[in-house]
Amino acid sequence: MLVYVHNYFSYLYVECPAKYETGPDKLEKLRQNLNTTFKAQTKYIVDEAILKIELKEKENIKYYKGENCKKKFLKMVVMQPGFISPLKTIFEKGYDNFVPLTYESGLPYIMKFMIDKNIVGMGWLRLKVGGYKVTENSLSSC
Repeated sequence: MLVYVHNYFSYLYVECPAKYETGPDKLEKLRQNLNTTFKAQTKYIVDEAILKIELKEKENIKYYKGENCKKKFLKMVVMQPGFISPLKTIFEKGYDNFVPLTYESGLPYIMKFMIDKNIVGMGWLRLKVGGYKVTENSLSSC
């Protein structure tokens, strides 16, 4: 059986600068500014490369000490997996006062999807009733 998955978007994380305002209006303004920067600095002709930005509290496992040391991160959801690398480059070159480091930007799209959805290779998939539709013409290059 061939399954087409819709509405799963790739993302990366960036650490929030200290004292950075993270209200909904500020995050929307950041999204708009990043979309403008993305369009100016890449070859892609797209108005909305970054679909949304969410505030998350996470721990950096690189410096994990067993304590509750959660920091604020921004989860940036992009329209296409190919937009991750250019967005990562924007931050690595120094964007605003962000730390020039991104997280989860090196994972391949399919691997990230499988991790997020708890799918293992050669395993079974369980689809929810009503959460899929059967089509006549399914074509795969597998």
